[in-house]
Amino acid sequence: MDAHPLAAALAVSDELAQACALHGITLPSLGPDLASCTATAPPRQLIDLGRVNMDTARRLVAVLRRSAGRGGD
Repeated sequence: MDAHPLAAALAVSDELAQACALHGITLPSLGPDLASCTATAPPRQLIDLGRVNMDTARRLVAVLRRSAGRGGD
């Protein structure tokens, strides 16, 4: 368990945004889910990937398929 759940979730969100940016992908609503990161129960930080348009979703699919060795198109 992270000592600072919100800080850890922010850091992971930043890492994910940077990794996506390497592929020209922007997830505009990417960030920590505040309710899960500030709850009094044992933290189970969630990252909110947010909503994206169809073009972004297709680009993300292509990157994931390429990384899995299945081709992007």
